[in-house]
Amino acid sequence: MSLYSVDNIKEKLVISLYAKGMSVSDIEEEMREIYEIELSTSAISIITNKVNQAAQEWQNRPLDPVYLIVWMILPILTFQPINCFGNFVH
Repeated sequence: MSLYSVDNIKEKLVISLYAKGMSVSDIEEEMREIYEIELSTSAISIITNKVNQAAQEWQNRPLDPVYLIVWMILPILTFQPINCFGNFVH
């Protein structure tokens, strides 16, 4: 199967629309009206469920210890405002 097969392109398009916050029925309508691609809402749901499952696995992954260090150091950093105007004589 080619990297750019029709099914692969359809799946990427569905994922892109889903990532933009569109509902399954909105995606089905967009695919039909704009792209002239007929996909059932159940087919779209299968694709979006894959994305949800991958996102859930990523969210539940064990974190590396380095994240704790970054989280603890960040509040120590302070930012000084830059005086863009300098001291003007009136």
